[in-house]
Amino acid sequence: MYLEAFLVGLAGYLIYRIILGGFYTVKPDERAVITSLGRAVRLGGELPVDDSLDPEERERYRFPLLRVIGPGGPYFKWPWQEVRKVSVATQAIDLTWDPTKRQTTVEAVTKDNLTTGVDGQIRFRISESHLYHYFFVVSSPLEHVMGYFISVLRERIANFVDPRGPSLMGSTEDAGEEVTTVDLSEGVSINDLRKNLPLLNEYMEQQCRSTAARYGIELDAALITQID
Repeated sequence: MYLEAFLVGLAGYLIYRIILGGFYTVKPDERAVITSLGRAVRLGGELPVDDSLDPEERERYRFPLLRVIGPGGPYFKWPWQEVRKVSVATQAIDLTWDPTKRQTTVEAVTKDNLTTGVDGQIRFRISESHLYHYFFVVSSPLEHVMGYFISVLRERIANFVDPRGPSLMGSTEDAGEEVTTVDLSEGVSINDLRKNLPLLNEYMEQQCRSTAARYGIELDAALITQID
């Protein structure tokens, strides 16, 4: 009697675990990757090397092609397999987001040594063709992307010069005003940044095109809205 009850219970568990628990679905804005004993199911071959990477980085970021499960279902998996899902919808996040600290603005130093506070957002989405990077290369891809974005932003602000700088200097000299080059650089830098926000955003988008090949996250748009 006890043996029969045990067998019935074992059979019920196996039915639930293998049959009922093996089905899953993928939402329209999701993509899924199957791992068998921790190893992702691969298609063979490698992803094409991204031209936006530096030559020395192209060998480092060679990763395999994965089998990606698209929207639909129900699909079936075995008990030793695991399903990893991620949303590929476009998302927005504030520039100040940092899981390691709390901050209300991002500090950056201009060419004339002024400390500024930069605010804005970036729009991003998970790259469907680079899910290996997102799931297996780094532990916190979004944190790495934000760190990369902020470092590029600070470097750009530190070296930013108004494209109209020479013409501005010429018009000042024609007016007969005694203003030196040092005076111009000390008083114009932050105002130039504000006037050229579209150029700054465009530059950031160009420089961050390699984030998909690095971390599996595509930068959709940079929206720097305020510099104080």
